[in-house]
Amino acid sequence: MPRIGLIGYGNIGHFLVNRLPGIQWIYRRVALQPSSLPFIHAPDQLTEVDLVILAVPDQAIKPVSHQLSQSLPIETAIVHTSGTTSWSELDPYFTDRGVLYPLMTIRDGITPVHGNFPWLIEGNSTAFTERISQWGKEWELITQAMKTNDREKIHLAAVLVNNFTNHLYDLAAQWTAKNHLDFQLLLPLLQETSEKLTNNQPVMAQTGPARRGDLSTIRRHLTLLASDPDKRLVYEVLTASILKQFHATTDDH
Repeated sequence: MPRIGLIGYGNIGHFLVNRLPGIQWIYRRVALQPSSLPFIHAPDQLTEVDLVILAVPDQAIKPVSHQLSQSLPIETAIVHTSGTTSWSELDPYFTDRGVLYPLMTIRDGITPVHGNFPWLIEGNSTAFTERISQWGKEWELITQAMKTNDREKIHLAAVLVNNFTNHLYDLAAQWTAKNHLDFQLLLPLLQETSEKLTNNQPVMAQTGPARRGDLSTIRRHLTLLASDPDKRLVYEVLTASILKQFHATTDDH
């Protein structure tokens, strides 16, 4: 297995420490460090490794990889963990540059419920992509090669199904709390909705008043939301989208 150096100890970095064997050293962001050198405060102390993983914000990939190029051998493999950034953002000093992106929501201290999730990989050469894939097998990861333009698109889809839906959960939690109701009552419904997608396309699983074209219920909901314009706007936008998909030829919407 490769000897690994890890740069960054946020959500993904913390997860990698507990998931990947062979990590030799870790560098994290240093408070009061100049913005041009946000992570590595003692580059002369970096020992040689086979692979460096940059688990850093997208905007730090280029400057941090450049700083590493001043301290590590050219043959050191280097990857970042961004879903939307090309391997070409890594300093061209390094012969082998690539991407190791976990397609999963990862929060510090919270282990994903589903451990067998895909890691999207890409290298600057076919040989390096295959090398990352082989490391993935050694680490017992599920890997899939994917070019940057497709990885960007799946990342956007991930925002829709994860970040946006979680925001809707939060809006519902705010609404139930405001109305002295128990949000936990909704959990079986949430689980049922997600489990349906195992065997059905989302379009087939769609239910609700907008799917039925039930304008009377929709108007009642909008009346309930009259004093909460932010939630009302979200309701209106999503309802309009569902009505357009399922009832586009109906005269009254």
